[in-house]
Amino acid sequence: MRMNVTTLPPRRSKFAREYCVDYNGTRAAIRAGYAPNSAHVEASRLLRIAEVREAIEAEEERRAVENMPIRDRVVRDLMNVSRDGAIKPMQRIKALTVLGEMIGAFPDRDRRRIR
Repeated sequence: MRMNVTTLPPRRSKFAREYCVDYNGTRAAIRAGYAPNSAHVEASRLLRIAEVREAIEAEEERRAVENMPIRDRVVRDLMNVSRDGAIKPMQRIKALTVLGEMIGAFPDRDRRRIR
């Protein structure tokens, strides 16, 4: 069963949402209201709780669906730039590189895929 962010206690729920902003547990814990001095410990503890991990996955799925129209427009625009003969070759290569990174065409690179 997928854990909804709203079924967690308020601070855990906020942590799950904030974690999806930048995937930094310490900063997410601080934004969720945990003490800055112990935020790194709280983040580590929270990320080991199955319900919190499930809430993070649910939040990622929600954000992916919400951002789908924007992602599709970006992909379309990058494809148009890569095909435009009036654009400089290096700019076309950069557009194709960004597009490839977005769709995960370079799995050996250490970058987060856009969902």
